[in-house]
Amino acid sequence: MTTFAIGDVHGMIAKLDALMEKMPFSPTRDRLIFLGDLIDRGSHSKEVVERVLALKEYMGGRLVCLKGNHEELLLKAVDSGTAKDLMNWLSNGGGATLKSYGVKSPKDIPRTHLEFIRSFPLWWEDVENLYVHGDVEPLLPPSSTPDEVLLWGRGMHEHPLSGKIVVCGHTPQAHRVLRKEKLCCIDTGACYSYPGMGLLTALNMSTYEIYQA
Repeated sequence: MTTFAIGDVHGMIAKLDALMEKMPFSPTRDRLIFLGDLIDRGSHSKEVVERVLALKEYMGGRLVCLKGNHEELLLKAVDSGTAKDLMNWLSNGGGATLKSYGVKSPKDIPRTHLEFIRSFPLWWEDVENLYVHGDVEPLLPPSSTPDEVLLWGRGMHEHPLSGKIVVCGHTPQAHRVLRKEKLCCIDTGACYSYPGMGLLTALNMSTYEIYQA
């Protein structure tokens, strides 16, 4: 079984489909890890969630989708019902998500999609790697790390406490994937048109081969 990690999709369904075509990925035997931020900014968040949910139903525990800060913003807008939380989400790309669903309120997003997003863990690990959307605290286990760090942190720290390779998204990298001995950041700004960005990236965790669309 090969594990593939995919960076921040941000509603870019065409890039996700193209990336999946390039990857030597088998849904019947491999593992797939999304590093969070499936939604917002791009114009097809609904289609991205539908695609990942269908894969989850087929793959079960071999598909892991982490919660990103954009999923957290959406859930706060749904759960609190306050204008502040709604505007915070909308100002961070939530308006594109509402448009993709054809609704005016985040509460009107289908319950199956909201409950799927609510189920996303903040981190996941295997024998060699520690997967997180934002960042880690180098000397704390992820279970003791504040949610703010896991979701929003941009320090891109290594994790000497575990000795595992940290694989993260969240902080867009221009021109290249950030790779260090014990750290890989594979958010390459799929939803942006800035120079050096605009790519969706996947990483083969066995060979460290990079795939992009």
